[in-house]
Amino acid sequence: MYLEKLKKLGNLIKKEKGEVYLLAAFEHEEIQDRWDIIVSAEKLEADRLNSVRFVVDKLKTLLNKEEIVKVSKVVLFDKNDKIIQDIRKFLSENKNTDKIKDMTIGDLYIRQGLIVRSPISKQKPKTLQMLNPGKTVEQAAA
Repeated sequence: MYLEKLKKLGNLIKKEKGEVYLLAAFEHEEIQDRWDIIVSAEKLEADRLNSVRFVVDKLKTLLNKEEIVKVSKVVLFDKNDKIIQDIRKFLSENKNTDKIKDMTIGDLYIRQGLIVRSPISKQKPKTLQMLNPGKTVEQAAA
């Protein structure tokens, strides 16, 4: 996925909508090479159509046609939503990794993912890959 363009998206969101708590791209579980863009930011409301439009409009300015068709959907979350808290906990426990492959975080299975902006303070990132796909982080650690 187009990391530099997603970093620019994070900067644009921060400039207009305040602090970005999470910006990630997760490959769609059922459709290979289609990505869900996950965003949590200070002034983006998860249940507001105009907030989704804002992010989609910014993506359209950054991505070319071939890249934009790879975006499956844009999903916004409040910083206090369970999935954001699950991701925060996971990243805290895993040295703020920036790439995820075959992992389950909370109730969310991630075939592969890219963390562009993390909800925790920066540490040296690393890539995690589970040896047994489909297991939860807790099962893998056991």
